[in-house]
Amino acid sequence: MMKRLSIFLILMAVGCAKGQKQGPGLSEMSDDQAEAAVEGQQPPAGADAGEPPPDQAEEAPEESAEPQGGQAKMRAGAEYKPLGSALQTGDEELLVREASKFLAKNSKDLVTLNAMAMHYFNRRKPELAKLILAKALALYPKSATVHNNLGLVYLKEKKQTEAIASFKRAQELDPDHPESAANLGSLLVRTRNYPAAVGYMQKAYRYMDKDPVIANNFAIALMGVKKYPDAAKVLENVRAGESNNPTLLLNYAILLVEHLKDKKGGLKIVNKIRFLSQDEGILNKAQRLAEKAEAIK
Repeated sequence: MMKRLSIFLILMAVGCAKGQKQGPGLSEMSDDQAEAAVEGQQPPAGADAGEPPPDQAEEAPEESAEPQGGQAKMRAGAEYKPLGSALQTGDEELLVREASKFLAKNSKDLVTLNAMAMHYFNRRKPELAKLILAKALALYPKSATVHNNLGLVYLKEKKQTEAIASFKRAQELDPDHPESAANLGSLLVRTRNYPAAVGYMQKAYRYMDKDPVIANNFAIALMGVKKYPDAAKVLENVRAGESNNPTLLLNYAILLVEHLKDKKGGLKIVNKIRFLSQDEGILNKAQRLAEKAEAIK
């Protein structure tokens, strides 16, 4: 019996000036933000829902699911370092002090506006974040970063349709913007639109190929379109078999046992899951995979 795919969304945000490119290593995600974004939601209108894999893939690695989504890793000049530090640590006093310096010089400073918006987003004050992003959007309507960050706020508010539209707009403005590609791709995976998700996740993976969350979601999308060897390469690239995260290991075991029929490799991963996990649901799935692996000739 086919089982419904379950996945935590990748939530990303960066504060950067107009025209700056973001580099790798920008992924952030949050358990509660992802849950809020996906529970009870339907696929977006017009989505071409793909066929799910024969066995369920799981959520992104739990070790990356601490409440930290949207904590921007600033890719700006050295002069913004204190502002970036304040954003990372959540030091509101320092952030306001540093932001005031930049806004006094230039009230349209996009790096500062983004940093302030993401600070309030991190502090679970989406309305304040949205107000600041609205100002930024009025000043910089073609900023992919602003549209991406606004999409995060919509996710926080459980407005998935608006979030998808924001991420799509960011991609239209800058097809090479990795954060919006990852966010949009993960939402498409969550709605089981795997054919569309693959392209966006591939973009994100090009910039963040060592990020286990990106790799996990890209692999799920590839499994959804039955590109199992490609999914294996993606997971092997982040050393999934050496991970200590039971959820990522479980996805890898599903791929090895269900799709690649790798008895030895699958059992090795399953045994590692049994050693590491105390989660009854994961252990039950591992047991079923072990039984399937033993039946492989």
